[in-house]
Order: sequence, then structure tokens, then C-alpha cells
Amino acid sequence: MRETEPLLLVESRKIDVMMVRHALKELGVRNPLVHVTNGKQALEYLKDTGQGIPSLILLDLNTPRINGMDLLRILKIDEQLKAIPVLILADFSEQQDVNKNFDLGAAGYIVKSAVHHKFIEKIKTIYSYWSLSELPNGRYR
Repeated sequence: MRETEPLLLVESRKIDVMMVRHALKELGVRNPLVHVTNGKQALEYLKDTGQGIPSLILLDLNTPRINGMDLLRILKIDEQLKAIPVLILADFSEQQDVNKNFDLGAAGYIVKSAVHHKFIEKIKTIYSYWSLSELPNGRYR
């Protein structure tokens, strides 16, 4: 269990941030949640060697400054960051978008739900996967 490693949430909509925070709290997740509102802030956070490196990134596709798909592309070509699993949190699902995100290296594609208990179940599934998944040794820096 990686309870000391942060989760990075890249999300610009306050309501979605509140739902993720609430879901993690309801599930008893003790990992720190680092929240940034756009792709540029995410890159700045990830490149700052003094910051805690997240072992999971929850990425909304519709972020300002650098959109989610472009950020994913940047992360997956960066030798220091490419091993961090990135789960896409999307408002809707179009097969071509799903395919493109997996081709770019996404670890998963989850459609957000406005229904609270359904959203909690999705976050619970994400957290279960993340907390049980093995990651490569020396994956960062």
C-alpha cells in the first residue's frame, strides 16, 4: 500500500474536485490529494523535484492551458514521468477518444457520473486497482 504517496488530480471544475475529495474521504483514503486546475500546473508540480511524486494521476480531458490529451502525450514521452499511471476522468465516452487515450498510454478511461453513489463506486474501483497494482522499481527520477 502506498499511503504516503500523493494522488494528483488535474481537474478544473470545482464540483468534480469536491466529488473526488468526498469519495476519497468516504473510502477512508489517507493519501494526500494534490489538486491542480490545468495541465501547465500539473507539469510544474511534476517537474518540481521537491514535490512528492504521485503514484497515480487522475486527469480530466477538458483542462485549460494544456488539455488532458496533450498532457498525457507529454507525460508518456518524458523518461522521468512516463511510468506514472494516468487514469482519464471524462465527461462522456466516444470510442475514438477512448482508443486515442489508450494509444497515448492511459492506464484507464472512466466516465464521470453525476450520481453520487455511482461516482463513489468508480472512485472505489480506481483506488482498489491503484493500491494493489505493482509499479516498476526506480520508476521516477
